[in-house]
Amino acid sequence: MPHGERISFLTTPEGPVDDKDRMATALLDDETGHENTTRQIDPAHSFLQIKHQALTLDEVRRAVLEAQPYKAPGYDGIPAMAWKELWPVLGRYIFLLFEASLRTSHIPQGWKRAKIIPLRKPDKPDYSMEKAYRPISLLPTLAKALEAVVAGRLSYLAEEYALLPKNHFGTRRRRSTIQAHGLLQENIYEAWRDKKVLSLVSFDVKVPTTQ
Repeated sequence: MPHGERISFLTTPEGPVDDKDRMATALLDDETGHENTTRQIDPAHSFLQIKHQALTLDEVRRAVLEAQPYKAPGYDGIPAMAWKELWPVLGRYIFLLFEASLRTSHIPQGWKRAKIIPLRKPDKPDYSMEKAYRPISLLPTLAKALEAVVAGRLSYLAEEYALLPKNHFGTRRRRSTIQAHGLLQENIYEAWRDKKVLSLVSFDVKVPTTQ
């Protein structure tokens, strides 16, 4: 959107909305289906228990210093670059904050609060419709750093304990699109060598929201 261009009116059940904050709220309600649902886990189901390793200062330092420095911040307005510059002074305190969060299984309430920016999808005929917008949620940059720490650990555990199928490529390190194409190509050639036909089914899965 060009700088200074006004966002078109968005039509909601309560009437037209042109304020960005109210638009964000309307879009969020539409995405969540106006109802918060929680999945229940069967307590009788047994899970593999993996021993938790203590958080290290180096893990936190990497997460903070490797963040994109000028990416749009959350509602607090603090970019990742600020934490990079302040790391020599605040690094130890950030580490203790992250360690306490993981140890107590508690995330500060402010880190759960997102700033929602409504972006118009290109080439839509009617921008008064909710589906013509893509809501972008911006979390505080320090919360994103903690998220990066946890994501890194989950990625390591998934590989270390072989928790994912070998032919799963999405969001895995050292698993590129080129490798996925190569695997598909080899399966095609193998079928041809055996005088067979290989069929491929491609689909997207979307979990419907409860109305």
